[in-house]
Amino acid sequence: MSPEQIRILLIEDNPDHRELMKAHLLSLEENYSVDESKDGEEGLKKLADKNYDMVFLDYSLPRMNGLEVLAKIRAESSIPVVMVTSMGDEHVSVEAMKRGADDYVAKSQLSASSLAHIIDNVLEKHRLVIKQKQADEELKQAKKQAEFASEAKSQFLANMSHEIRTPMNAITGFSELLKDTALDNVQRDYVNTIQESGQVLLTLINDILDISKIEAGELHFENIDFDFRYLVESVLRIISPRLKDRDVKLYCDFAEDVPRNLRGDPTRLRQIFLNLLSNAVKFTKKGEIRISVEKGEPPSASKERTLHTLKVSVKDTGIGIPEDKQEEIFAAFKQVYTSATQKYRGTGLGLAITKALVERMEGSIRVNSKEGKGAEFLVTLKLEEVEPVVNKDISAVQFGQLQGKRVLIVEETESDRRLMASYCETARMQVVHQTSSGREALDWLSSQSTVPDIVICDIAKLGMDSTSFAEEAREKVHSTKVKFIATGPMPKPFKGTKLVATASDPMPGIAKECQEHGFDAFLPKPVTESDFLKVIRTTLGDKRQKGQIVTRHMSEELACKGLKILVAEDNHINQKLARALLGNLGCEVDLASNGEEAVEKMRKNKYNLCLMDVWMPIIDGITATEIIRREISKKIPIVAMTAAAMKEDRERCLAAGMNDYLSKPVNPAKLKEKILKWARPGW
Repeated sequence: MSPEQIRILLIEDNPDHRELMKAHLLSLEENYSVDESKDGEEGLKKLADKNYDMVFLDYSLPRMNGLEVLAKIRAESSIPVVMVTSMGDEHVSVEAMKRGADDYVAKSQLSASSLAHIIDNVLEKHRLVIKQKQADEELKQAKKQAEFASEAKSQFLANMSHEIRTPMNAITGFSELLKDTALDNVQRDYVNTIQESGQVLLTLINDILDISKIEAGELHFENIDFDFRYLVESVLRIISPRLKDRDVKLYCDFAEDVPRNLRGDPTRLRQIFLNLLSNAVKFTKKGEIRISVEKGEPPSASKERTLHTLKVSVKDTGIGIPEDKQEEIFAAFKQVYTSATQKYRGTGLGLAITKALVERMEGSIRVNSKEGKGAEFLVTLKLEEVEPVVNKDISAVQFGQLQGKRVLIVEETESDRRLMASYCETARMQVVHQTSSGREALDWLSSQSTVPDIVICDIAKLGMDSTSFAEEAREKVHSTKVKFIATGPMPKPFKGTKLVATASDPMPGIAKECQEHGFDAFLPKPVTESDFLKVIRTTLGDKRQKGQIVTRHMSEELACKGLKILVAEDNHINQKLARALLGNLGCEVDLASNGEEAVEKMRKNKYNLCLMDVWMPIIDGITATEIIRREISKKIPIVAMTAAAMKEDRERCLAAGMNDYLSKPVNPAKLKEKILKWARPGW
């Protein structure tokens, strides 16, 4: 048999028809070989024993008709089958095609030319089907290989992230502690350089991990409560120092009707705004940078929630973006300005990540720009409005209340244990035990008659299942005063305890996951001393039975909560404004309409701080302050509030015994800064 031969099987019970079809086929110039079967069973056996290129199958067969034979063929093979019918059996032809036949032909239409045409068409169709299947299989295999490569890359990046972050945690933490020691100016400059370089490296690591997750479709998001205005202001505090040597002004405009208290992913939103503002700083050498927030279309409300559309604009007077480059800037690793001098440095990932984050939040981002005339990035977001965090039953304990708290540290590395211990010692907490083993920690707990107040543990490196660790620890720890600070995979909630989660590799979405597993707070590494103590203080002061998880940003939002402040102000509108601003910060507000009333209230009540207007009736603010300092208290912080802006006005206030000075109109961010500085020193 020649390799080019087309092998055909005829399944036909009528010998005359078999001979006629065979004669037609063999009369053709093509190289055909033909086998015959008189019924379906014999045909199926031949198909099982030999390889054929196609089958001509008669419908009217004894014992088993052609449709039944076709069904058995299709159960085992995709070989081309042509159904042969009698005249008038159109319904059989249709049914045969439904069941997988490749073509059909009536016996009355059989001829050499018609058979040759059918064979050519069916085999060509079959070849195309086989080719498509091969292409599909190749594509499937390529997809598997790509997924494997992507998974391997993600795993590699995650492992490398952990390996880099672990020593970076020590570098960041101990350099911060080093700044509190006796250093000369040169040494302090070196330490600051170390910290700045560490932050640059962490930013680079985060960008690479984020773009990897975007490519793998593995971005995860939080859904927690936060103060939107505070979030934007916190980004501005990061950006502002970068402009100190430039002739660039930084502005923030919030429309009055923009809600403060929202639910979403504050970390990702902060990343979006930080990326956009960082780019504005990078490309603006003179003029201004302005971030504006306003409401968009009316909110959509349901019984469960109210969604607000917010429009955020980040506008600068920088070098601008050429029109033909404005689409490219959102692509990964693309940079508009790539001169050999690398004047504008960066990874080219920031805007690609920003666009992906915005779109995953069901928002949109676009840019308006002309080269040499600045750029404006417009972001639209939909966020859910919630009740204010400061109205909930949560308030940070005083710094002094940390003194004497007993602490168990379970951390993977010695440097992490030393770092956590040093933070605890700053607050005069007592580190009663340290270990790297979860099992050893449980054994130690079993041997103690007095359990620790706080347990700091890296659960991801316990060397045992985190859930079993949680269950065993729950049996050993019965005091509801115990706080657990955990890292890594989420165990079930400790019965009667509060959990504060920390993580060396804080993957997006982990805070939400922590909340779902019963954690009360989350703190990512590298952990600074300030963030560490703020989160512990806020968690220890959390009296809620269950609710929103505490984050380091929420601890900042709650920083002023519970402070009792006296506002001495004669203007009714200014009183109303002060009460609103301070109320948003969670402060308790008492009002005095003149200096005499302020002095009397100071005699009768204890306040954390007094905001004193300078010009008031009966007794002015200067005189009232002098009386307070002479007769009541030399310690209570007093901050002047006045429309006067001359240098001598400030000097008069300080000379009278005031601690600081706020110009009217009062900026909310400046107000909070002064309150924290004087009423919560060290926060």
